[in-house]
Amino acid sequence: MSVNFSTHHLITDCLEFTTANLILTSMLVTNILLLFPLLVCVFYLGLQRWRKQRSGSAVSLMSHSDFFTYNMAALEVISILGSWLYRFGFYVDGLQQFGKTFLYVTSPAQTLFHLFTCVERYMAVVHPITYLSLKQAGGVKIRNISTGCAWLLCLGILGLSKFLSTTYLTVTNSCVMVFSLIAISFFSLSVLNVLKHPGPGEVSKDRERVDQSKQRAFHTIVAIMVTQLFRLVGIVVYSVMFDPSVLNDINCVVGFSSIWLIVPSRLVLPLLFLQRAGKLPDCKHKTDSA
Repeated sequence: MSVNFSTHHLITDCLEFTTANLILTSMLVTNILLLFPLLVCVFYLGLQRWRKQRSGSAVSLMSHSDFFTYNMAALEVISILGSWLYRFGFYVDGLQQFGKTFLYVTSPAQTLFHLFTCVERYMAVVHPITYLSLKQAGGVKIRNISTGCAWLLCLGILGLSKFLSTTYLTVTNSCVMVFSLIAISFFSLSVLNVLKHPGPGEVSKDRERVDQSKQRAFHTIVAIMVTQLFRLVGIVVYSVMFDPSVLNDINCVVGFSSIWLIVPSRLVLPLLFLQRAGKLPDCKHKTDSA
């Protein structure tokens, strides 16, 4: 629910409409019943892997995709908490500002971590030699710096939110999403091109395994691209519906309903993580790397 919250008084008016109130409340309940259990699984598996590495029973390095998913899961926990605080902040003084603060922090980074995941899949398929070198210490350093910049960008936007209009912040966030979609579209087309025109050095007996790995990378990028498109549409519709000059029960219902378009983008990385870990039904292959 990390969208434009500039018109909180309008949202308060919308809560007077029973249908709109039920839609918003069901969205928050869905966060707890559907998204939160996935996040718990992600953290649990991550903790298990960390303990194995600490004990010396496992020596494999954490993949970049998994690292981005852990960060995304942390953001989602903050977002869920912020959503509930903001919702009940209409009735309890002080909670609303805390909730809005959490939501401002999460929105840009959610887009960036999706983008980082696609970059990693793109490099694995299109530039495999470079990708293998990035699995070493140098690549880990680049990954950590990128992640740190994403968090710093969020905190910077949070600080500027006190001085800039929320309309400006919404436009900025939308621009980040549009840039991300353009980049992800390029990645998907590049991976698709590699799938259609395999390299001459591929050995025939390994061809099927290589193709499956590349196809999984392509499916990952496309899944993220589609969910990000839904997310952008949801944010735009939400912002348009809460026009202070024209506010009625229909606008409230459509505005709150558009938030559901954001749900797939919040589920995609945890689900892909569990698929790579082989924890989803009918998952016969782990996809830790392309």
